[in-house]
Amino acid sequence: MARRGNGGLVGKLNISGNDTATGVWTQFEQLHIKSNSNSSGAINSTATYWPRNGVSVNYLVIAGGGAGGGSVAGGGGAGGYQTGNVTVYSGSSYTVTVGGGGASSGAAQSVGSAGSSSVFSSITSTGGGRGGSSVNGQYVLEPTSGGSGGGGCNYYGDSPSATGGAGAAGTSGQGNAGGNSAGYPAGNTGGAGGGGGGAGAAGSSGSGQTGGAGGAGSSSSITGSAVTRAGGGGGGGYG
Repeated sequence: MARRGNGGLVGKLNISGNDTATGVWTQFEQLHIKSNSNSSGAINSTATYWPRNGVSVNYLVIAGGGAGGGSVAGGGGAGGYQTGNVTVYSGSSYTVTVGGGGASSGAAQSVGSAGSSSVFSSITSTGGGRGGSSVNGQYVLEPTSGGSGGGGCNYYGDSPSATGGAGAAGTSGQGNAGGNSAGYPAGNTGGAGGGGGGAGAAGSSGSGQTGGAGGAGSSSSITGSAVTRAGGGGGGGYG
């Protein structure tokens, strides 16, 4: 990391020699210098300055979201969401992986896939769960758990459930569960899918023919302004 400009400090922008550095220096800049001095205490003017004890950096690691299902389906769950800080050190390598979103199956009565995990150093955020789906009006492909869980689905065949299908669980510290699908008593309309879970809230359950809303995301100002990310997908309606 090259030495930054003064930023309002009184002093030289660059070190003038290998043993002198005039001006007013912050404590952080002094740590940079001390970590790169030679055995006699002289400053190495060509060194990359880095504190011996590392630097604490903020992180926001969000995984890929899960795909929604087909027919009267549950919404996809948001990818796992984790934020905090970690200390990084000069000369060390850190794994960075950006997880992709789950792929749609492209068919009406089928399910897509879960999202992929994202990684920074030792922090892993789990991909979002897929939404459930009805298949040929006869059985259900269940939603899956993930960073946030996929929304539930009900089927509308000869023996539909009056209580609806359950949404899948989220991962503690990363997200929330998907919502349940609406019930579909025999002879009635209904069975709409539940919303996928979000980083900030669980997905809403379906109601009659209206799919449940996806769970709310979480806000972060890591890029300088507040942005809400990792919301769940909405459940599919009936009819």
